[in-house]
Amino acid sequence: AAAAASILPCSRIMRRKGGQRPMMDMPGRRFGRLVVVSHAVSTCRRTMWNCRCDCGQIRVVRGTDLRTSGTTSCGCANRDASSAANTTHGRTSSRTYKVWLSMRQRCDGSTPLSKKNYSDRGITVCGRWQQFENFIEDMGEAPEGLTLDRKNNSRGYCKANCRWVDAKRQARNRRGNRIITAFGESKVMAEWAEDPRCAVGADALGARIRKGIHPEVAITTP
Repeated sequence: AAAAASILPCSRIMRRKGGQRPMMDMPGRRFGRLVVVSHAVSTCRRTMWNCRCDCGQIRVVRGTDLRTSGTTSCGCANRDASSAANTTHGRTSSRTYKVWLSMRQRCDGSTPLSKKNYSDRGITVCGRWQQFENFIEDMGEAPEGLTLDRKNNSRGYCKANCRWVDAKRQARNRRGNRIITAFGESKVMAEWAEDPRCAVGADALGARIRKGIHPEVAITTP
């Protein structure tokens, strides 16, 4: 096994019979989980190789697929990835798992609502978060009373764009909220109404803004 796993220099060449183009000496070279064992019968002028996978299976693979990393296992790598994605280690009843599952369902485009609000807008779940274990590693357990929120509603779900927030903060981060810019700051209406500089309530402030009054005047005028 150790000898089979050793890597031979790429410069070694095997000469084909009849003056055909030389063929690389591949036996012993490793490509992902595959180790080339011997030359197989070539078809349609494609060079084929017998390869042993780390799991013990033998598979015939085209040389081009090996060299371009198009094939790196007998198929067990995909099976392992699928199994890992579906393994939750008994956490299916936890609140964090339900948050993760809901996030993925929102982006899968399986319903008209998810298609319109997420998939059609390019809102997706990053590849790393397709596995629950990676999600919980990046975000931790879902804190009680907080929900998963995207900082930028035009971007998808990933560690850099997500945070745990309370319902009030998430409501203010909705796509339909109007952003008001004043004094060099940009906030939603409700946030400006709570600002110490604001002399009126949220309803009055909103009415002023809708009338076209300059935001700084609308905020500071009693």
